[in-house]
Amino acid sequence: MSQFLQILHAIARLDGYGKTRQLRTLVDHQLRAGHFVRVVGMSADRNILNTWQEEGIDCLGLDRRWRYDPFVAWRLRQEMLRRPFDILHCWDQAAINFCSAVGTATPRVLAAPAIAPGITQTPPCEGARAKFWADQCLPFDSRIVAIAGQLTREKRIEEAIWSFELVRTIHPQAHLLIFGDGPDRIRLERFARLATDSDGIRFVGFCSQWRELLTHVDVFWHVANSLPAGLEAMAAKVPVIASDNSTNRDLIEEGYSGYLVPCDKRALWARNTLQLFEERELATKVGAAGAQVASKRFADKIMLAAFDELYGQAL
Repeated sequence: MSQFLQILHAIARLDGYGKTRQLRTLVDHQLRAGHFVRVVGMSADRNILNTWQEEGIDCLGLDRRWRYDPFVAWRLRQEMLRRPFDILHCWDQAAINFCSAVGTATPRVLAAPAIAPGITQTPPCEGARAKFWADQCLPFDSRIVAIAGQLTREKRIEEAIWSFELVRTIHPQAHLLIFGDGPDRIRLERFARLATDSDGIRFVGFCSQWRELLTHVDVFWHVANSLPAGLEAMAAKVPVIASDNSTNRDLIEEGYSGYLVPCDKRALWARNTLQLFEERELATKVGAAGAQVASKRFADKIMLAAFDELYGQAL
């Protein structure tokens, strides 16, 4: 893209997960190239919105209350009329639906295709392990399993908690850290208290440094279908155990760059985790293989080149 563009990004929800992470990387790239960029979320996590605004990104949350909120549609229409955008980039079906409903004079409308996310290898936070362990009241001999993502029903967190209970029974020093927030957090915390020894489970909430803290985790469980969290764990050289589905089979070679387990096979999740706890040389080998896959196939530069090509075609 040689010319300077006016770009409006529309997304269903601005939060710290999934497509929002991909959007943020693209927005930073476009701003460095000199384009004018504005981001509108039909709804937004207030902490994420404030952080982006403090970092100089022109963004707005429209506080959607219902699946189709006419007030949000009216505000979105006003945003489109504020200036003549060259490209309207819709990041999901909800954004497409709202933009279609209000109509647009923008000459080029992009619906985000399935471009693989880009992952940056992040160095560990110096001194972060000791501070984080103290903040979470974790013993220093703890073995850590981590999960990350938005806490919603479809992320299958309950199944992971049941599987972790088996790990905890055999390895009492094990702890499960759940990074993320979302509408189901209160329900999941209650479920953990009722179903398991909740002393072994920590709901960390949204943590902006979670990628740096990943380097202090022993095993990462990728229980959802979406790629980014599992990829970031792989990039941090953490061995990954993932749900056995078509998305993850394309990412992980069983026993080499990670492990694939059917979501409901709790004993197998526990068995692979305990093996990685005990065989540290194996864990290091699997983590290194995963990092190689992440750097070769899912580097930021690959994702940004694909978006540049997409914009070039639209122009």
